[in-house]
Amino acid sequence: MAEMTNFVHPAQQEYKPFKPGYFINSIIGLALIFGFGFLPAIEPLTPLGMKLLGIFLGMVYLFTVCDVTWPSIAAIIALGLSGYCTINEAIAASMGHPVVFQSIMAYLVTGAMQYYGVAEFVARWIISRKCFRGRPMVFTYAYFLAFTFVCIIINSVAMIFLGWTILYGVYRMTGYKRGDKYVTLSLIGLVLSFMMGGAVVPFRSWQYSLVMQYGEAAGIEINFAVFMAVGAIITFGTITLYTLAMKYVFKTDFSKLRDFDPQSLKSEYAHMNKRQTIVLVVNAVVIGVILLASIVPSSSFIYEFFNNTLSTAGIYGIGAIALCLIPLAK
Repeated sequence: MAEMTNFVHPAQQEYKPFKPGYFINSIIGLALIFGFGFLPAIEPLTPLGMKLLGIFLGMVYLFTVCDVTWPSIAAIIALGLSGYCTINEAIAASMGHPVVFQSIMAYLVTGAMQYYGVAEFVARWIISRKCFRGRPMVFTYAYFLAFTFVCIIINSVAMIFLGWTILYGVYRMTGYKRGDKYVTLSLIGLVLSFMMGGAVVPFRSWQYSLVMQYGEAAGIEINFAVFMAVGAIITFGTITLYTLAMKYVFKTDFSKLRDFDPQSLKSEYAHMNKRQTIVLVVNAVVIGVILLASIVPSSSFIYEFFNNTLSTAGIYGIGAIALCLIPLAK
């Protein structure tokens, strides 16, 4: 119990920044991994041999003076960019299948949003707007959409529990009891929102595996941007119809929410701190690059580099490395 009493949310924990020497060593190691191959080849090494030697030297250096995890990710990406093999082949040789690597990297990048409280802050900010006061049906709809959006950016079971926790608090404050039609249907709607939102992004976890298998079986290339656009339309359309059905089909009683003040659900912190902002920006950049790579012409360098050379797995890997190296200031 003492440990629970002294618990501090990760978003507010004291952060001890890395010593300057860590960053200097990191730069040196990354320079060896990605830059050593650009030096003139030393006989009898070929240019490719120089790149591979640089990866080896950089890994040994970083393993010795920095860390093991993120340098390993950097080495896999560098190996795929060296010309010796593709990133997917490098991943397959070390972890079995590219989907496994990409899933782990995606969990690291998006999981930071849950760990540091970014997802909760965003959800509470959306549902605590003044405009929802006195509009119970609009509030319920916004609640569903808020957690749909949260699940789009981070598909995690923990977010379902967060949604339930906040919703049960609303029940207590408004007088709804177990068995009331609003309680039953709002809980179902919340789970529906999570399920629909989790299926919008096709390049994470099991969704990526299914999308790639479908693309291979159908002999087509999946456009992530189009997939997400269509998925978002279907998702928000479904949530809209469900909310309307609560009112006009199931005749749900919303009256107890009429005097409820949504601002009571605001986060106790007025703004995201620097640490949360950094995590949000890294996630936004990763997703933005992936979407950009899917909408540019297939003949362009950007499309070829980010889709075929670096790949989605490599983009997530760089995001994970960034979160390890960028000081997450308080």
